[in-house]
Amino acid sequence: MLAMYQFSSLLFIIFLVSSFVIKAQPRFDIPLNGTHHILPVAFAESDTQQFVQLKDSFLIKNNRNEEVFVDFSFGGYIPQTKLEKLKVAPFDTNAIRYADRIKVMPNEMQWIRTGAYYKTRKERGVNLYINAFVVGSNMLVRNENGDSIRFEKLNEDGISRDVILVNEALVPTAFGTQFIHSDSAIGTWHYFDADTFPRIVQKAKRTRIYIQNREKLSGNCVISLKRNGRWKNVPFGFQTRELTCYVDASTDSLKVESNGFIASLQINYIKCTENQGFSLYLIAPNQEYYIQNKIKFPLNFDSNLVMIRWNINALSSTDGTISDSRMAAEKLQKEFPNLIIKPTPSFGPTHVIDFNKVSYREKRSIIDQLVKKPYISDLCGTFTDAISGQAFYCDYRVQLQLEDGVDSNRVKALVTKHHFKLSRSGYFDKNLNLTYQRSVFDSRMLRDLQQLGMEPEVISAIPNTYYNREFDIGIRIPILTLPIKDEHLKH
Repeated sequence: MLAMYQFSSLLFIIFLVSSFVIKAQPRFDIPLNGTHHILPVAFAESDTQQFVQLKDSFLIKNNRNEEVFVDFSFGGYIPQTKLEKLKVAPFDTNAIRYADRIKVMPNEMQWIRTGAYYKTRKERGVNLYINAFVVGSNMLVRNENGDSIRFEKLNEDGISRDVILVNEALVPTAFGTQFIHSDSAIGTWHYFDADTFPRIVQKAKRTRIYIQNREKLSGNCVISLKRNGRWKNVPFGFQTRELTCYVDASTDSLKVESNGFIASLQINYIKCTENQGFSLYLIAPNQEYYIQNKIKFPLNFDSNLVMIRWNINALSSTDGTISDSRMAAEKLQKEFPNLIIKPTPSFGPTHVIDFNKVSYREKRSIIDQLVKKPYISDLCGTFTDAISGQAFYCDYRVQLQLEDGVDSNRVKALVTKHHFKLSRSGYFDKNLNLTYQRSVFDSRMLRDLQQLGMEPEVISAIPNTYYNREFDIGIRIPILTLPIKDEHLKH
């Protein structure tokens, strides 16, 4: 009896499933001629033709037991898209006809991308996509036999052209950019296959370089890329102060040279975007700089002009003969008569020490003595911006910004490697406050700061800076820095 009951139950379940299968309907409608259409290139027959016509149609079988209509919100071409039938009977076939009148833009390739939703009142059905190109009358290129092979537009950079490759029916097979001199594919390419989305292949990325100090830029200019450890000159476009070149995945560095001035940049290909712009500065071999976002910003630095910042709280408590910064400066002047010490009222209680009359060895000895005095807070480097001419000074503190996900042990190793220390204040995620190994901003700290800024994990390493527009520290251009052998003395 139990077996008979189980067998009857099984038959009932099979009957229910069979009934459901018979009545069930496919979720989507059936496209009879595909859902992704790429139209033949539409082009003006003459320079005077201002408009071209685009036409296409989709055949859709309504495989539902209910009415279906079209939602035109997808493409934005509402007035030009029409249904063959306003209402479609169940299991009937309908045509969605697309037509548009596009204005031809001289010397432009227009990529028209549109489409529609085919849906019921309750749910959306199939998506329909149209891709079409509209070009000017002068862009068709034929081969020696007179066959149409492509449409092309020369770019303003003078080294590249945008290209639409076509078959014998003028239907696009690919769209991208080529070098004029070699036909090599560069930039981002789109490949068109039947009834699917375009395949996107990144050949190389267009890079725009803006030279900020363009007075240094001349026609005698070279751009080179470092690939696999070797530098190689590459083609580039030249427009006013904008240079254009293409970098590929093997590129790790870029360099612009003009009349002995150099602008350089590390390239992170993965993070670079297509057509990305960089602002660079051409820098002379003897020009100092600091680094932000891997970009060198030029500045003028005279290591013989040192700014003293006083420890106001320690002035009177450590020496009964000193009650203010003026008296402290007078005491130092008597102790070191070869120095020139003068106040800088624009920056408050600070003084500038001029070391020009002492030797480099004497200077190092005096600085070692000064940093031990409790009423001196720190000794700062003095600078002028090489572009604006604005004066400023920097203390021994640094603001460090890191890439995401740098391990804490790696952070400590980076900081220690370049003779900095983590400040107790200011550790927040990837933003750090550092202090130099001693409270002096000198040429050695500048070198360590530059090297820290070029580490792969570092976004920027910026010195703690104090500006005053009325201040003139007396730095003259050009400033010859200390010899390399002196700047790299052991710490």
